[in-house]
Amino acid sequence: MITYWIQDLTSKNFVMISFIDQDEFNKIAELEVIPKPNQFIRVIILIKPCDEYITPTIKVEDVQPVLRSSDVNSPLVIEWGGMRVV
Repeated sequence: MITYWIQDLTSKNFVMISFIDQDEFNKIAELEVIPKPNQFIRVIILIKPCDEYITPTIKVEDVQPVLRSSDVNSPLVIEWGGMRVV
């Protein structure tokens, strides 16, 4: 996937990368999987090439990790994707 975004990542001096909150993404891009998994993790990033450094608005310590269910035999779906912001 990095080869697909390499042009976006190198087109400017800086790149702002932001993650979309999973609950917010579910509201705008509903996805149904059958059979329904016990856990569904969606990791979506936004990429915006920038000419200047942009100060982050969130601290790393404020980010909550997405934890895998302790039952390793339970069905799990992980969606990973991203998009360029214009």
